[in-house]
Amino acid sequence: MLRKKFDYSKSRNVVVYLRMSSENQSKTSPEQQLRAINQRIAARGLPWKIAKVYRDDAVSGKTTLQRPGFQQMIRDIKTGAVATEVILVDTVERFGRMEDLDNYRRQLRVRHGVYVLTADRDFADPDAPGARCIEAIENLRASEDSRIKANDVVRGKIQSIEDGYWPGSPVPFGYKLEVAATEKRRNRDVVHHKLVLDPETAPVVVAMFQASAEHPSWGQQRLANFLNKQDEIPERFKPFHADTVGCRLKNDIYRGTLVWSENSTGLIDERRVIEKNDEEFVIRKEGFCEPIVDAETFEKVDAGIIARARPRQDGGSNGQSRGVNYRYPLTGLVRCGHCGASMVPNSTSPYITKSGEEKVYCSYACPNQRNGICENDCRVKETWLREVIIGKLIERLFPDQDGVESLVAEVQDLVEQQRLADQSQRQGVIPQLEAELSELQSRVGGWSVTLAKPDLPSQLRSTIETQAAQTLNRIMEIENSLESQACESSVFNNLVRPSEIRDRLNRLAEVLDDQCATSINLELSMHIDRIDCFKEGRVVSRTCKIGSVPNAVAWFSETSEIVSSADDEPNNGYQTKPRRRAWMRIHDESFSNERLRDQINMATDPHRFAMLPNDWFWIDVFQIPERSCWTKDNRDAVRRRYQEVQSATGRKPSANALAREFGVSRPTILAALDHAQRDDTVVPQHRRQPTIKVKGNPNVEAEIARLHDSGMSNKEIGSVVGIGRSTVTKALDRLYEDRGVPRPDGRATRYKQRV
Repeated sequence: MLRKKFDYSKSRNVVVYLRMSSENQSKTSPEQQLRAINQRIAARGLPWKIAKVYRDDAVSGKTTLQRPGFQQMIRDIKTGAVATEVILVDTVERFGRMEDLDNYRRQLRVRHGVYVLTADRDFADPDAPGARCIEAIENLRASEDSRIKANDVVRGKIQSIEDGYWPGSPVPFGYKLEVAATEKRRNRDVVHHKLVLDPETAPVVVAMFQASAEHPSWGQQRLANFLNKQDEIPERFKPFHADTVGCRLKNDIYRGTLVWSENSTGLIDERRVIEKNDEEFVIRKEGFCEPIVDAETFEKVDAGIIARARPRQDGGSNGQSRGVNYRYPLTGLVRCGHCGASMVPNSTSPYITKSGEEKVYCSYACPNQRNGICENDCRVKETWLREVIIGKLIERLFPDQDGVESLVAEVQDLVEQQRLADQSQRQGVIPQLEAELSELQSRVGGWSVTLAKPDLPSQLRSTIETQAAQTLNRIMEIENSLESQACESSVFNNLVRPSEIRDRLNRLAEVLDDQCATSINLELSMHIDRIDCFKEGRVVSRTCKIGSVPNAVAWFSETSEIVSSADDEPNNGYQTKPRRRAWMRIHDESFSNERLRDQINMATDPHRFAMLPNDWFWIDVFQIPERSCWTKDNRDAVRRRYQEVQSATGRKPSANALAREFGVSRPTILAALDHAQRDDTVVPQHRRQPTIKVKGNPNVEAEIARLHDSGMSNKEIGSVVGIGRSTVTKALDRLYEDRGVPRPDGRATRYKQRV
C-alpha cells in the first residue's frame, strides 16, 4: 500500500477557481471567495503562490461543459500550461455540483497529481486517515444540495398550481401573465400570476387549430407553411417551425387544462436528458385558465393527429446505453449555406428492383426550406457527397508516405508561426505589464506606510483598504500573466508531436474502413469544420489542417482572435443558431474513457474551429452534378434496340418486350424513348407523346390558366397542351388555391351547364 503525506511546508504553485451560480447572487461573491482563500493561506503561513485564477460568473455547477473558466483550467492542467499540484476553492460546491464529482476529483488526483482543497476545511490533508471519507461526504453534500433545493421548488410549484397560479417556465404562446396576488415572505415580496388571453397571439392559435381541424390531412409541416404565408399574422411572430406547431397542437393548456410534470429532466454525461414521468407524478388541473380553443375543435385536431401518426416499429430503448447512432457519416457536418441550418438526411424506404437489387436513395435537404423560411431547395445526394468529401480528405491526408511527412511538417510549421506571432505580440505587452506592476507595488508600499499610522481617520482607512485590496488583485493577475509565459515553451513542444499525428491518421484510416457511421462521423468531425451547400448546387467544404492535433486546436481556439470564414457570404434572411450536437453512442475499447469523452465533447461543439486563422483550412469547392437516371443514361441503347427491332420486323416494337429485355418497367422504357426523341428527331415517332412537366413549370401553368379563363374545358385544355385531363385538374387546383376561391367543375357536361 502506498503511503503518502501532503507536505504543507513545500513551496507550491497553486491555482484558484471561483464561481457564482446566478445573477441573483452578490456580484462580489468571487472576490469574497478569493479573499477567504488568501486569508486561510496567510493564517496558516503556507509557502504557496497563486499561479493563476480562473473564474465563472452566473454559471451552474451541475455541468462542466458550460463553464469556460473551468474548461480552461482543466486544459491548462492537462497541457502543462500551468504547473500546479493544487486547486483551491472556497467550498467544494464552488468547484461543482456534478453527480460524478467523486470521479472528477479522483481523475485529477490519479492522472494529473492535482488535489482539490477547500478553504472552509482549512485545506485539510487529502492523504490523512479519514480524509477520503470526509471528501466523499463533501461531494455528496454538494450534489445532494441541488436535489434538496429542487424538491423544495417542486413543492412550491405544486402549491401554486393548486391555488390557480402559473408555476413558472415560459408562458404559452397565446397567453400572457397578469398579476393576481402579492405575498410577503421575510424580506421580499413574492408576486403570483395567472394566465390570461393575449389579444395579439391568441387569434394566431385559433387560426392554427381551425386550419388543422378543417384539414385533417395537414401535418405540422404544412400547417407551419400555412401560418408563414398568412399576411394577417404579424412578422414578429414568424417564422413558424413544424416541431413548434406540433407541440402547440398537443398542448392541453389551449382548452384550459394545465398538464404539469409530464416529463422530468436531468443530466447524464453532462447532457440534458428528458424522460416521461409515470402517471402518478403528472398533475392535471382542469379549468386552470380561460380556453382559447373550444372542446369540439380540440377533439377534431386530436383525432387528426392520431390518424396521421405512424405506429412505432421499435420497442423503446430496450436497456441500450444513451446517445445517438448515426446512419450517415456526414450527419451534422452538412449545413445550409443560406440559413446555416444543419441539413437533414432524408431517405426512401428500402425497395427491391426488378433485377433483385435492394436500393435506398438518400439526400440532404434544408429543413427551413420545407417551412418556407429558406430559399435553398437544393437536395444533395448522400452517396455523391460522401464520396467526394471523404475522397478529398483522403487525398489531403493520405497522399503517400512522403506526403504524410510533409503534412506533419506543415502542421508543425503552422503552429510554430502562430507561436512566434503570439510571442511577438506579447513582447510589446510584457514591458507595459512590468511597468504597471512596478507602479502598483510602489503604490501598495505607500498605502502600507499610511495604514501604519494609528491616528488615521477610520473613513480614510476604509477607503485605502478597499483600494489596496483591488490593487493587490490586479498585481496578482499581472504576476500570473507574466509567470505563465515560462510554461509556454514546454506546452508548445508538446502540442505537436509527429508520433501523435501519425497515430491519429492511422486511426482515421482504420475507421474509414469500418462500417460504423457514428465512429466515422466522430473522426471526420475532428478534421471537417462544415460543409456548406448552396441553392445553385455549389458545395464548399472547410477542412482544418491541424485536425490531427486536437490539443493545438483547443489551445489556439482559446488564444486566437475570432476571424470570419473566407467562404462566408452575406445572408439577409433567417439564420439558425448552431447548437451542440447530441452525445454520440460509441463503445471503443482502444480509447480511455477520458480521451473518448474529450473527443466527443470537441466533435459535437459547432464552434470548435471558429477562432482559428483562415490559412489553417483547406477550402474545397464542388459542383453537384446534374441529376441523372436510368432513362437518361440508357436512352441511346434503348433507341438502338428500338430501331433494330423495327428494321427487322417492319413494325414498332412492344414497350413491354423492351422492358423485359432491359429488366425495367414499361414506363421506364417509354421515358427513355422520350429522352431519345428530344435529342434526335430522326427517331421514329412513338405512339406515346413526350412527357410535359407541368408542376413547377411557370410557362405551362400560365398557358393552362389562360386557356381556362378563355372558356375551354379541362379536356380541351389537355388536348391543346398535350397533357391529360387529370393533370389539368391538378394545375387548376393550385391556381384556384392561390386565388383563394373554389375551383369550378371542369367536366364537359357540367361545364356546358355552367356556361
